[in-house]
Amino acid sequence: MVSSIVKNIKRVMAAEYSRELSVKVHAGACRFASLGFQLGGPVAYALQRVLVNEKLQPKGILEKGDRKYLQTDHVRLQPGAATRWRSCSGFSIGFSGEVRESYRPRA
Repeated sequence: MVSSIVKNIKRVMAAEYSRELSVKVHAGACRFASLGFQLGGPVAYALQRVLVNEKLQPKGILEKGDRKYLQTDHVRLQPGAATRWRSCSGFSIGFSGEVRESYRPRA
């Protein structure tokens, strides 16, 4: 009887610690994103990852699969090649709801 109560108290304490840690991690991730740094995940089409130092000076472009190795360095996103931006502009115009002359059905 006593051991089950102690076990339940330990579970409750572990759950509370987990919640507190989750709040801290979320706050840190939000602060990091508000500073303009990428938090992870795949990069959107037509953007590229740029490695910056602690003074926010660019150190180089990270290609797919490249990683940063210093804890003081961060990754920011910037517009990529112009050819990719031109191809993306067609997507935005196509999905904006505007009907172009070339897309109108013939009567």
